[in-house]
Amino acid sequence: ERTGEGQYLDISLIDTYYQYQEINVQGLSLSKGAFMPRASGAQHYAAAPLGIYKGKSQPILIMGLPRQWPALCKLMGREDIENDPKFVDNGARVENQKELTKIIEDWLQSQDSDEETIKALEDARVPCAPILSAVEAINHPHLLERGTAQTITDRALGEFIIPGISFRFGDFPPLELQAPFLGEHNEDVLTRLGGMTPEKVAEMVADGALGSEPVPSETKAAAE
Repeated sequence: ERTGEGQYLDISLIDTYYQYQEINVQGLSLSKGAFMPRASGAQHYAAAPLGIYKGKSQPILIMGLPRQWPALCKLMGREDIENDPKFVDNGARVENQKELTKIIEDWLQSQDSDEETIKALEDARVPCAPILSAVEAINHPHLLERGTAQTITDRALGEFIIPGISFRFGDFPPLELQAPFLGEHNEDVLTRLGGMTPEKVAEMVADGALGSEPVPSETKAAAE
């Protein structure tokens, strides 16, 4: 039902993190404890190939799940392992994951470039992605354009990049991410919201009851 009225949005950081559980919560709950999630390093413990593999110059995430497995084998020129008993289904591939990882990484590192390899995987409809370094991520054109990595200008620190706000409203303008200095808005808050007079606020400042730190622009202007 559309009411035309706004509503309170409860967005929790811990709720966001918990969404990254993949199938751990469902699997543990449905199996009554028979399925026990565990740490598995670069490779998934319950599916293969699914993990991070060493490419020619950078790590690459590859998800060659059952319906992508034949395409991956063909792309690697290893149709011989598609129906090999050691790799014929997901269970067998997980059991022989170490050997499979070596096959995939040998192929990745034999290619001309990771960019060409990723393009070939995408063309073959095998889910994949490069694992970016912090420097690559902070300068990635897509992340910068979306504001995922957002450039701000701080009065004290200058211009730098921060993680942008992860949720966006179509009709709500971007927030001005500018942190106030200590006590910068004392007078505004106490007079406009607290009902005090400017004289009372000035008296509290003189008595030491209120304090603030100099705002850089004001400090510079005073010096000049």
